[in-house]
Amino acid sequence: MVERDAAQTVTLLVLRPDHTYEVATKMPLAWLLQTKPADHNLC
Repeated sequence: MVERDAAQTVTLLVLRPDHTYEVATKMPLAWLLQTKPADHNLC
């Protein structure tokens, strides 16, 4: 999910075992685009 703020803040969600979503982290879109998926330790 990308917010419409100046930093275009991205919210990364994880699916919990009970099939609900939990906010894992929030970060600027520019920073997210410069990282690898493994950098976020979400798996």
